[in-house]
Amino acid sequence: MGFFLTLLYKYCTMTIDEFKLLKQKADKDVKMPDTFEAIMTKNNLLPALVQDWTKRYNNQKFVYSHLNIELMEIYGDIYKCYKFSRQTTDLQAKYGITVNQIWDNTKGIETQINCTPAYIAKMKEVNQQKYILEFIESTLENIKNLAFTIKNYIEYKKILSATF
Repeated sequence: MGFFLTLLYKYCTMTIDEFKLLKQKADKDVKMPDTFEAIMTKNNLLPALVQDWTKRYNNQKFVYSHLNIELMEIYGDIYKCYKFSRQTTDLQAKYGITVNQIWDNTKGIETQINCTPAYIAKMKEVNQQKYILEFIESTLENIKNLAFTIKNYIEYKKILSATF
């Protein structure tokens, strides 16, 4: 991974505290204002909101995909450790595992991999970032749908203001 991509990846990984702040921003961004003037202002700001949340979605998708790649690399390394234990002492040391026997069946190896602390930690990180990605995606959809809600509200106001 190039220096710039590594920097972007490390910078964009979202913590739980940052996610809490993001949820507060999402609540504010998807809320329909109460007054007509505020609704019109929100309508004018919608393209910028969509752009902002699209950028967040793309950044989070990038982070999530790279975490998945790292998870697969860890899986592959640990799989090698259990399948070919004698040739993988350096990998065993890297992941803090000791393999005393060669495992011949995949089910047994997968069971051992799922008990490895390095794999568990990376899986937890991947799942956390996946949850954040899905939240951002649904928030982006809600913001896009807000444009239709505002349009319908304006049409409703026109009908109410028309004299019969």
